[in-house]
Amino acid sequence: LFGFAIKAELVQSDSEAHKSERYNLAVFSSYHQYRLIASLCFAFYCFTFMRMFEINSKMGPKLFMIRRMSIDLFFFIFLLLVFTMTYCIASEALMYPFKAEDTKLDITIFSAIKRAYLNVFGDINVDGINGKIVEGHCTDDSVLLTWKNHNISASRTKHCNIAGIRETVVGQVNYSFTIVLLCLYLLFVNIMLINLLIAIFSNTYADSEAKSGIIYKTQRAEVILQFKERPWLPNPLSLLYFIGLLIKKLFDKCVCKKKTLQESDQKSEQTNSIFQCIPSIPDRGRMCRDIHTKEEAEGCVCDIAS
Repeated sequence: LFGFAIKAELVQSDSEAHKSERYNLAVFSSYHQYRLIASLCFAFYCFTFMRMFEINSKMGPKLFMIRRMSIDLFFFIFLLLVFTMTYCIASEALMYPFKAEDTKLDITIFSAIKRAYLNVFGDINVDGINGKIVEGHCTDDSVLLTWKNHNISASRTKHCNIAGIRETVVGQVNYSFTIVLLCLYLLFVNIMLINLLIAIFSNTYADSEAKSGIIYKTQRAEVILQFKERPWLPNPLSLLYFIGLLIKKLFDKCVCKKKTLQESDQKSEQTNSIFQCIPSIPDRGRMCRDIHTKEEAEGCVCDIAS
C-alpha cells in the first residue's frame, strides 16, 4: 500500500500544477520526500533479499558472521565516538579562538565531526587545517590589534596566511597543539582502535566458522518456518490476511473466555455435589459408633461359637 501511494504521488507530480513545486530546489516538496523514502525502502529491500542466501551451506554462515560483526561494530562506534568528539571539539576550539557572529552552530558541529571522521580514513587535508586556522585567527579586531595597522585590507593581504599567523604567539601555540592533537588522534584511532576492531572481527569469524554447520541448519529451519507461516496472498493483499487473522484471534479469545466461564461453573457444581454427599460431623460420629458396636457384637458371637 505504501508503494502504491508513492507511485500515485510521483505520477501526480508529473502534472503541470506540480512542476513548479517539483523543480523548486529551495523547497523540499512532497515529490522529493517520496523519492527519498522510496530510495530508502529499496535499500532495505535489497538487504532483506539477502535472506535467500541463508539456506545455502556456504553463504548462510557468512551472513551470520556479518550480523554478529555488525553488533560488534555497533559497540565499537561508541569508543570511536569518544575519541572523535574529543578531537573535533578541542581542535575546533583551537582553530577558531574568536567567535564568528555569522557562523551557525549546527553547521560548525557538522563540519567538525565530518572532518574528524574523515581523518580516520586517511583524509588528513593539512591545507584545509591551515586554511581553517587562518580563517579563525584573522578577524578585523585581531588584525587591527596585532599588527597595529588601520588599513585592515592591506594587513589581511600581508599577514593573513599560515606563515603570518605562526609568527604570532597565539597562532603558533594554537597551530602546534592542533597538529599534536591530530597526531595523537590518528595514533589512537588508526592504530589502536582499528586493530582492536580487526581482532574482534577475527574472534567472531573463528567462533562462527567452528559452528558453521549448526548455524546453517538453524537458519535453514528458520527460513522454512518463516515461509510456512507467511500469508499466501501477495503484497499488498496480504494486509487482508492479517486483518482476518486479527479477527480470528479476537473471536477465539471470546470463545475461550466463554468456555472458561462454563468450565468454572461446572467445577463449582461438582464441588457442591461432593460436599453434599459428605455427612456432617454429628452424622459421622454416629456412624463411627454404630460400626464400632457392630464389630464388638460380631466378636462376641465368634467367642461363643469357639
